[in-house]
Amino acid sequence: MSQVLTAVAVDVLSAALIALVTAVVRRFLAPVAG
Repeated sequence: MSQVLTAVAVDVLSAALIALVTAVVRRFLAPVAG
């Protein structure tokens, strides 16, 4: 059961990390794109 919880935790963390990186990239690229 712990393996399933670990897999879910990793999946959630990776999704949150991708969302965070996307938000940061958009924030930095918005002024450049005009």
